Amino acid sequence: MSASAEFEPGVPMLTQGLVTGGGFVTALLLVSVPVAALLALVGAVAWTGAVRRHSQRYLDGGAGIVALALVTAGLVGVEPPVLVLASGAAFVTYDLASTGLSLATQVGTRAETRQGELARLGVTAIGAAVVAGVGYVAFTLASGSVPPAAVALIFGGVLLAELALR
Repeated sequence: MSASAEFEPGVPMLTQGLVTGGGFVTALLLVSVPVAALLALVGAVAWTGAVRRHSQRYLDGGAGIVALALVTAGLVGVEPPVLVLASGAAFVTYDLASTGLSLATQVGTRAETRQGELARLGVTAIGAAVVAGVGYVAFTLASGSVPPAAVALIFGGVLLAELALR
């Protein structure tokens, strides 16, 4: 059997599970604003579909819907710590899903990728936590001069900028 016959494109199961879980965590964090939670849930379903179907289009569509959920939550006035956590969860989930789609086309399902997946998850989570922490500290130091809606717009804009720069 040739090497090309053995290649099976597919997102690793660990990544599929983490993306599904991360999307639902994002929606759960926004549960105090039902419209935002519903939007985030639709985005999470799109992300899950993206990693199962190997679709960058579903992934990007889901990211746009999740960004809209974050902006909606910010405009309604969700507490900044919750908004920061939801934005961080969304960013980490999107990045992990994007990495999973790359793995699907580069190494397929037969390669052992668990260490790489977990390393990517850890590095992205640490990076998101640092950025979110600095942003939140800056927000609290501004002592209320920046409304939560502006913070939500900034996080949503960063997510959309990531999509545009692909």
